[in-house]
Amino acid sequence: MHIAEKGEADVQVILFLHGFPELWYSWRHQMLALSSIGYRAIAPDLQGYGDTEAPGSITSYTCLHIVGDQVPLMDSWCRAGGTSHSLAVLQKPGKIEAEIDRCSAKEVLKRMLTSRKPGPPCWATENPFGLHPVTLPAWFSKEDLDYYAAKFNKSGFTGGIKEYVDSGDFKKDVPLLEEIVGMEDVGHFINQERAEQVNTLIYDSINKF
Repeated sequence: MHIAEKGEADVQVILFLHGFPELWYSWRHQMLALSSIGYRAIAPDLQGYGDTEAPGSITSYTCLHIVGDQVPLMDSWCRAGGTSHSLAVLQKPGKIEAEIDRCSAKEVLKRMLTSRKPGPPCWATENPFGLHPVTLPAWFSKEDLDYYAAKFNKSGFTGGIKEYVDSGDFKKDVPLLEEIVGMEDVGHFINQERAEQVNTLIYDSINKF
């Protein structure tokens, strides 16, 4: 498993877990901000993404597998004296991959990551990544896009998609949820678009423990 880390050893650990189609890199702003105020920030490429291996079986991408990958990672930090806080269906197998293959990884990512529709990403049944012009927003640079594209050109999108196809029943409430924060005029990837605001919300939340 590929893991990015930032911050001093023997301090509280914050584990950042990305979604689709993202990488550890999605949390770069939060990792820099929170490590600068005394936390150890850890962000893995989840199974099937970036520089982490991608098992072939669709049954290897359940929520239990994803959580199971993180348990030994966090255990190793807890044994070292730190404590931790965690942050926490696409179409039939093969169909969305075929649509992705019609475009380059860079074009697909550009359309997904800059979508202005709130909520989970949704696409049309036919030609969901149609080649209409897309302008990168101020919060997502060409260098950011190049990094994502290089990693997904290497790993493909299939591993990440399997996570959604076989995610199972993941409808339980978050036990420690205290409030829901809404943001206006923001897209799906708010931790990048509103980095400073999200950094503050994360810090305020974990600082209660």
